[in-house]
Amino acid sequence: MDTARIAADSRRMLQLFGSLPPSPPGKPLPPPPRLQLQTHDIRPDLAGLGCSESTMQSLIQIFDNAQGRLQRSCRESHEATLRKLAHVGTEEEVYPAYQNALEVRYGRLYLEQLLGTRAQLVEEVRRAQERVAAAVEADSGRGNFSGEVVELLERA
Repeated sequence: MDTARIAADSRRMLQLFGSLPPSPPGKPLPPPPRLQLQTHDIRPDLAGLGCSESTMQSLIQIFDNAQGRLQRSCRESHEATLRKLAHVGTEEEVYPAYQNALEVRYGRLYLEQLLGTRAQLVEEVRRAQERVAAAVEADSGRGNFSGEVVELLERA
């Protein structure tokens, strides 16, 4: 008898819940903040290699363009990931923790790729200097280092 009453009461409650309007949607999450990425300067590395001012300017422009593309790519990926996360329905109090974790992840990814790009550019300059030095020895000083370095890096 008690079991029958419990079952009947449960059925009434389920019917009552079924007739209730759906829960209002949670308030929308704020737009994701812009990912802050540090800008790096390659000038000290190039000056340390003894590059001329005109060569440095050309190489700095190449590096800055690569850095800008990398920043845009990381920011776009970061924002897209946060938008997807917001659509999943992440709880409002948990969302900032996810947001922070993603900022750290994309910031680290950016830095690793940027430092790799810088190291690669500096290494290309060193190799070009070595080739020019070898050519100077073999050719009695013919060649133009600045033009060769810039041409080589623009092709890369």
